[in-house]
Amino acid sequence: MKRSKFIFLKSLVVVICAAILSMFSVSRALAETDGPPLVIEKVNRTTAVDFETEILPLFRGSCLACHNRKRSKADLILETPADILKGGENGDVVKPGHGAESSLLRVAAHQEKPLMPPKDNKVSAPDLTPTQLGLLRLWIDQGAKGEVRGIGPIQWQVPAARLQPIDAVAISAEGRWAAAGRANQIHMYDLPSSRPVVTLVDPSLGASSTKIAHREIVQSLAFSPNGTLLASGGYGEIKIWRRSEPTSKKLALVPTTAPTTSPTTAPTTAPVQVPASLVAHGVPAIALAIRPDGKVLVAVGPDKIARLWDVDKGTSIAEIKSGSLVIRETEKQERIVQLATAEMTYASSRVDRTVASQKASEDRLAKSTAAKTATDKVLAEKQAKVAKAVADKAAAGVALAADAELHRAEELAQAAERVANDAQAVATTAKASSAAAPVLEGLLASADAAKKAAVIARAAASAIVSQPRLKPLVDAIAASDKAKVPADAEVQSAQRDVTTASTEVKLAEVASRKVAADLIAANAAKAAAQEAHKKAASEFAIAQQKVKSINVTIRNAAFSLDNYSLATAGEDGSVDLWNASNGAHLESISGTSNGSFAFTRNGELVTSNSDGSATLWNLGGSWTLERTIGSGDSNSPISDRVNALQFSPDGTMLASGSGEPSRGGQIKLWNPNSGQLLRSFDEVHSDAVLALDFSPDGTQLASGAADRFARILDLKTGKITRSLEGHSHHVLGVSWKPDGRTLASSGADNQVKIWDLVSGDRKAAVAGFGKEVTAVHFFGTQGEAVTVAADAQIKIINDTGGIVRALHPTGDFLQAAAVTPDGRTLIVGGQSGALTVWRNLTDPAVTVFSPPAAQP
Repeated sequence: MKRSKFIFLKSLVVVICAAILSMFSVSRALAETDGPPLVIEKVNRTTAVDFETEILPLFRGSCLACHNRKRSKADLILETPADILKGGENGDVVKPGHGAESSLLRVAAHQEKPLMPPKDNKVSAPDLTPTQLGLLRLWIDQGAKGEVRGIGPIQWQVPAARLQPIDAVAISAEGRWAAAGRANQIHMYDLPSSRPVVTLVDPSLGASSTKIAHREIVQSLAFSPNGTLLASGGYGEIKIWRRSEPTSKKLALVPTTAPTTSPTTAPTTAPVQVPASLVAHGVPAIALAIRPDGKVLVAVGPDKIARLWDVDKGTSIAEIKSGSLVIRETEKQERIVQLATAEMTYASSRVDRTVASQKASEDRLAKSTAAKTATDKVLAEKQAKVAKAVADKAAAGVALAADAELHRAEELAQAAERVANDAQAVATTAKASSAAAPVLEGLLASADAAKKAAVIARAAASAIVSQPRLKPLVDAIAASDKAKVPADAEVQSAQRDVTTASTEVKLAEVASRKVAADLIAANAAKAAAQEAHKKAASEFAIAQQKVKSINVTIRNAAFSLDNYSLATAGEDGSVDLWNASNGAHLESISGTSNGSFAFTRNGELVTSNSDGSATLWNLGGSWTLERTIGSGDSNSPISDRVNALQFSPDGTMLASGSGEPSRGGQIKLWNPNSGQLLRSFDEVHSDAVLALDFSPDGTQLASGAADRFARILDLKTGKITRSLEGHSHHVLGVSWKPDGRTLASSGADNQVKIWDLVSGDRKAAVAGFGKEVTAVHFFGTQGEAVTVAADAQIKIINDTGGIVRALHPTGDFLQAAAVTPDGRTLIVGGQSGALTVWRNLTDPAVTVFSPPAAQP
């Protein structure tokens, strides 16, 4: 009974221990996997799991960002069953027929490390769901078979008629034209007249009545610097639209006795009477014209200024002076002078800073050299101290060795010690060779006797050393040994100080050489900035003088029959076109008009020339598709959607940003006039590129992407010069400050960040937005930028992150914005489909273009 009880208790102890160990193992496993494993749902089906339609999609959502052919972490690719069966750097990940034992399933189910996808991964890839895990296990259990046949041709569908949000906008540099991308349409606007102009049509996409520009939603728009080209981006394609320029042909005027056809021009000789409503204003005129609808009158006064008048109200609308194009160019030149002034100021301050750095560098070198001299001196003193101790010991040793009695005793002691060592060696050898016992005993006795003799001899020598007459020498040797120990330590410390001082001297010399080179570069930059400023100021002065010389030369005016345009003739033979309602400048055409002209019924302009001939002008202004880059399908060289487009400052290059989400970013440079691919950069970003902007000098390209980075690409070398990390979500916008040293980036993390590109540091962060900041654009010369956000906020900020002012919110989910370089015109579009226009960035908005009525 007692034995049975003992066995029972022993078994119970074993069970309890096993349970404790099991609990410890489970808790340890939970700790190692950062939580409990995911549930794997049992999928009850007898049909085969199709890899392409069932497994690949879940890999796309949670795995392929890191395990694709372009980016295969751990050498593991999950794009096809064949890729998966190859395994990775750690071996096989799938055992066909054994899903539960396959590491691919185990890491995805968090049963073993590394957990996949990793926690807080950069692309926000989610864990697989229980159903997805069950499907993955079943696919492996069925043999992990399948193939990827490809997605086949894209089946395009027509967007819903009510789908009209604005996803992209663009504005020409002079503020004349605006473009808005609504769904797969592009609507063009003439901003000076505040009217829609045309909806762009790609004839290859069907009848012109459909007015389709792309099959898919228009993702991006950009005007060329001169405003003659518009680039639009969709899925896998870029389209280049060109604006027709004014053209002319000379007409020979042949007198006839009677007209054989109906006249093509409006009469210009009928007298014009000043309406009674304007008589009271005393409108003087050498030339008059009334708009065909009778609502506006233009009077060219003796001062050669044309004035627009509202006929019904009798009020002045605008003054028109010839040479508006020159005035605009002069204003542009003035901005160049302002930027050149700022650059000259920066260059001067850079020289001042470098001079200060040079002085500091010289001081550093002088101090380090002095410190090196001091440490060298200390080292020499410490080494002399050690040398003295060594010399003292050596002198005492020599004197001690000179004593004859001690010398003889030392010789006898050393001889006895050698005999003892030899005897011991012979005895040891005999013992090792198993010598006869009598012989070995004799050898051992001899060795012992020799050892004792050596001890007696050494004692005798020591006794002599301890005699009073030799004690001073012995004490001197001991004192030297005692003094040498700390002296050696002091020498080592001094040597370290010398090494440190020498290193500092070398570093100071390197820094001094660098700052000397920096000063040379800074002075060169200052000289270049001063020369650029001098040139800009000279050109500005010439432009101002030109404005003064042609500013008031109008001699005649005429309205177009459609009430839209007003033409004026200058005394120099130039012809300008103006908006007939508000006097805004539209176009300048070169000619030799003698001041007589008229519009034809179809909108052409006929000018009479001083030689008696006439010129017929087709005023242009129409937009037509010139070319398409890319095939617009899955075989296109342009990957996925073109999210960003940007022309270089000189208009010779067009940059496009695209990329398959979570798979990689793609940046390409094109020749916009030929469609030729110039360069391709596919390794700048690991996710789709969403924003682009050329540096002011066109040598670098800034980009922002869904991988949360903004990067700077040197276009000459193809290398990334700055990688700006700080956004916690997609980077949606990037913009260079005109000085080329500062970049602003906006993101889906509801922030704008300002970066110093000289140092690569972040200068400021602008918060306070309720939703993603969808666009940021620098403008003008004062370091200000306009920002728009999805919560309808429109803010003007400066390059230090300060809020300058805010514009009245539109109440829209804002998705796109564009501003002219001078900051005079801002356009914004969003979810409602309305395009809103501000002048001079002040409230209220001057125009709101509602989306066109949906086609039935």
